[in-house]
Amino acid sequence: MTDTNQANSSERLATMINGYQAGALLYTAVKLDLPDRLLVPVTATDLAHELDLRVSELERFLHALAGLDICVQTAPETYVLTDTGQLLLRESDSPLREQAVLAVEQYWSSWTALSHSLVTGQTGFQHATGVDAWEYRRDHPEQGALFQDWLAKETRAIAATLAAAMLATNPQLTVTLFDLPHVIEHTRHELDLPPGQESRCHWTGGDFFSAVPGDAELYLLKSVLHDWDSEKCLEILGHCRTAMPGDARLLVIERLLSEDPVSDTLVARLDIHMMAVNGGRERRLVEYRDLLDRSGFSLHSVSNSKSGFTILEAVPS
Repeated sequence: MTDTNQANSSERLATMINGYQAGALLYTAVKLDLPDRLLVPVTATDLAHELDLRVSELERFLHALAGLDICVQTAPETYVLTDTGQLLLRESDSPLREQAVLAVEQYWSSWTALSHSLVTGQTGFQHATGVDAWEYRRDHPEQGALFQDWLAKETRAIAATLAAAMLATNPQLTVTLFDLPHVIEHTRHELDLPPGQESRCHWTGGDFFSAVPGDAELYLLKSVLHDWDSEKCLEILGHCRTAMPGDARLLVIERLLSEDPVSDTLVARLDIHMMAVNGGRERRLVEYRDLLDRSGFSLHSVSNSKSGFTILEAVPS
């Protein structure tokens, strides 16, 4: 390896290793609600007094945020939010504000326990907290709400929430949203549908490991199967198949794992995230086809979307 190549490789590795620093800066900024406080130019002194912080340390912190393009210095010790920083506002449609908090409060310890997962097969999340992610969010409502808010925004960025998008574009359609009871209550509160759509949306609490509502024409699972191992996926799909009429269809919306991890680092890392947090996994097309076949479905079509998700359409076999 030449000296130049070694230097470049060292710089790339150092950037990877030090990635925690940017994450910690963004997390702290969000927890202090700094993005919303920086919508207009403000001095570090005024902001420190407002938040009961030390002026010198806060000015240094804002200087570091400016290096991440979250804010910009407009005068001595005076800062204002940038366009990038606006993605972290409370009212932003972007899920990045919630993601910055989730990364530290729910994911950080899971990822640092990856070696435990590799040895035992147990998630790092359970190793760190003593329970699985779903139990933890159920027993800690504020953390569950944080995750649901992130999930809603992440989905909304693709289709203004699937339910709302389908209701808006199909005036005769009725939709049943099915999830755990506490999740349904949170979602119902957060999803503000117009009166004409609200009357066509039914909210049903339950457990898809026990049963799924029957007699629908279309069943849709978005980012569901990747949360679970193959055994659990077969349970979910089996209950869908039992509930479905013979002429119904199933849509599975997931990101597909590529054969080449270098060309698709996003899904490869999501796969490790599933290992660390939920115990699920990202899958290749052949693996989803196998799950569908074993559950009484035939894969009918595969469509790629601009968002990076793939839509698998299956019918009862």
